[in-house]
Amino acid sequence: MKERKEKEGIDEVKLLVDKYNLRNRTRQRDIVYKRFFLCHFIRSNNFVETLREIADIVGYKKHDNVIYAIKNHNNLRTDDVYNLINENLREDLYKIYKPRYTNNKELPLKDRVLACSSYKDLLKLQEALRSVN
Repeated sequence: MKERKEKEGIDEVKLLVDKYNLRNRTRQRDIVYKRFFLCHFIRSNNFVETLREIADIVGYKKHDNVIYAIKNHNNLRTDDVYNLINENLREDLYKIYKPRYTNNKELPLKDRVLACSSYKDLLKLQEALRSVN
């Protein structure tokens, strides 16, 4: 069987899984929501090739749990409680996978908004845009 090379950065994600105890078999909302977010993050950044590999990283038994997690992430992404619970995880991921540009003013507005990792960042961007006008 051909071995697949994991993309760079998956080791940091595995460390965050351990840091937040995401492999624990629990139904606590904060753990479940972090798993949802991390499944979406791994999948959207193509760190691994299969859903089964994501399931192994996060601690799910089967790939269909990953599909369920990504679906729920998409449904909850605008929920305030969901975003509040995931704010620390999002900030940790942002520290590891910060944007390629050191000066965000080089980015188009859409990318500057998407690069915001928290509500505070959006408020800072809003203030910066107001000061330009």
